[in-house]
Amino acid sequence: MINKCVPAPSQKRLIADACRESDGARRRLFLGALVAAAWSGSALGFASNLTANSWPTAAPALMYRDPTRQPILAATLAGKRVVAVGLRGVIIYSEDANTYVQAVVPVSADFTAVVFIDDKHGWAVGTDGVIVSTADGGKHWGLQRQTFGTDERLFSVMFITPTDGFAVGSFGLCLKTNDGGANWVTVDVAHDGSGAPHLYQLLHGRAGETLIIGEFGSIFRSAPGGQWRKIASPVQRSLFGGTVCGDLLVAIGLHGTVLTSEDGGVVWRHADVGDAPGVMGAICSPTQQLVLFDARGSLFRSCDGGRSFAGTEPSAKMTATCAVWPTAHRAPLFFSLNGVVNSALSESNKKSKFVTNCVRTRSGA
Repeated sequence: MINKCVPAPSQKRLIADACRESDGARRRLFLGALVAAAWSGSALGFASNLTANSWPTAAPALMYRDPTRQPILAATLAGKRVVAVGLRGVIIYSEDANTYVQAVVPVSADFTAVVFIDDKHGWAVGTDGVIVSTADGGKHWGLQRQTFGTDERLFSVMFITPTDGFAVGSFGLCLKTNDGGANWVTVDVAHDGSGAPHLYQLLHGRAGETLIIGEFGSIFRSAPGGQWRKIASPVQRSLFGGTVCGDLLVAIGLHGTVLTSEDGGVVWRHADVGDAPGVMGAICSPTQQLVLFDARGSLFRSCDGGRSFAGTEPSAKMTATCAVWPTAHRAPLFFSLNGVVNSALSESNKKSKFVTNCVRTRSGA
């Protein structure tokens, strides 16, 4: 995964130092963070924070003159509002997906995930075990949890109801709340005596199932009584992202791996994405069609439940870290390490029939 980041010489040295680290646990944490962040193109900036830890996480986030140019790692929708989070405590929001405002945030953690349960209530998680929440649609955020000065990293957060939620992260860490995040307790998910894998992504299916995907191809599925069951995975390489699109569950991983499940996460199969060099993210269109994007800025849409994909030409102007697709828009909105991607950069995609209509593949899908 490291070679996808195209690091500068100094950054290569940083990675090499980590690979020579004698402490096996810290090495896995460092490399695991690269995997978790690599799908968003943020590996190197995130990695430097993991090793040096020099940025004062406990301090409030700085207010930038132009926050849209700050690195963004994750984005979501709060009703019609777009909310995006990134490095050093930056959270921005927009009512029209054009003009963005920086939110007031009490910490400077590197935020790696954000979720909203409705148009008002949301949560973001990141480094130092930080969890922040908002009750006004992302304008202001309050600190719910932190473990300042530790190696604890949270990579994904999900709420099923306004009170019931999960957050997962490094070394098998899984947190659960039943009171909207006022209190978080640790849940044993992945400890089987062989070393707990990093947990990178939470998914919640339409039928009510909750899944966690992570390092070494790990897949865990919720079971009655609050237990978790390990699911047979067709891969051993790390799975670091995913989405839910209608009844389809999607997991993406290293080396262009794309897995799909149509039975609530019990059985997974490989999806054919053609010559994509590395799928970076997956989103669901307003018409419930699965769309993937890769490191070159290409989009791949499936018209047959993830069995096959048709794609656009690579865009040299756009290497996205994450994306959202508001209902009123004909194309996704992208974010990158350079901040908000100007909508003009994806104009070729907007003009393509790909954006509005499914394209018939050679197989007749």
